[in-house]
Amino acid sequence: MFDYAAHDILTPSEQPPTLLPLLVQHQDLGAHDPRDHVYGMLGLYQGALEPRVLPPLLRPDYTKSIAEVCRDATRFALEEQGDLQVLLHLFHRRLETPEERELPSWVPRWHRAWNRELDARRLSYFFRADGGMAMELLPSNGPNELVLKGRVVSTVMEATNKLSYEAWRSVAAMQAFLSSVEQSTSRAQHSIKGSQDTSAVALALIADRNSEGKPAQAADAAGYSSFARYIQAGRMPPTLQDLRAAVKNAAADLDADNAAHFHQAMLRACTNRKFFLSTAGAIGLGPQDMRAGDLICVLYGCLWPVVLRTLGDNYEVVGVCYMHGNMYGEAVREQRQPGGVETTFTLI
Repeated sequence: MFDYAAHDILTPSEQPPTLLPLLVQHQDLGAHDPRDHVYGMLGLYQGALEPRVLPPLLRPDYTKSIAEVCRDATRFALEEQGDLQVLLHLFHRRLETPEERELPSWVPRWHRAWNRELDARRLSYFFRADGGMAMELLPSNGPNELVLKGRVVSTVMEATNKLSYEAWRSVAAMQAFLSSVEQSTSRAQHSIKGSQDTSAVALALIADRNSEGKPAQAADAAGYSSFARYIQAGRMPPTLQDLRAAVKNAAADLDADNAAHFHQAMLRACTNRKFFLSTAGAIGLGPQDMRAGDLICVLYGCLWPVVLRTLGDNYEVVGVCYMHGNMYGEAVREQRQPGGVETTFTLI
């Protein structure tokens, strides 16, 4: 079990913690029993409740499987938050344990530490793909189902191979990835949504976030050309650490500066993700398990578009994505026009 002090979690304003940040912050800690990634920090959470009584979904029960514990904590967290931020912490891996395969697709693996070699980094919180629409959680037929309202935006037409963590050590691998990105965009049947082609590709490759973690500007997108020149010349672009050393030695230049900053932003955004093209001509970055035919949807209450896979009358969650031109409610506004269709999704 864990032993935490309240000051480790409370914000400077001393707001009582909600469950979701506690789950996220303690995901990387070790536990003899994986269920204690949830149960082990409930004392801290319970101390902030009035009255100090745990809700039924959170009461420790070691007869439950790890799948049931993670599922119940996730359902409680999204109900408490009133939104779908939990989906940002969902990272499916190609190889999972039998216990992990029992989890519903919408449930993060709270007992499993994030791994930079296997998992993608989380997207930014400054998006609003749902256009401010509130989460609508509908009655389900069982605890493994999550029934939500939203809209289908498009379908994945094609996706590249994932850009692995190891690929950043290989110029050849980076050349192959950029080549596949260029091939995908050149095959688009419609103009790329939201910008001119080169700028849109650049913003997609950094998921609209610059090397400082802020919303990307035109200058950040311009760094793509510098980055690509290095790759095309058979050289890895400099890192920010390289750049600092060069500045110290008075050897830096503007092209190297642009390439290094784009390098950092792209590393954060692209690693363990795929570049994709939708049937509507939009481009973006999606989960490493996405494939052609998957649906790109807006779920009300979710800041990011969500990739779903049809399974009979139900849907599996592949993960959240960045879709250029669809991150600030554009799809919701368009589909509010006559002919727009709202959908009820049963996630399993």
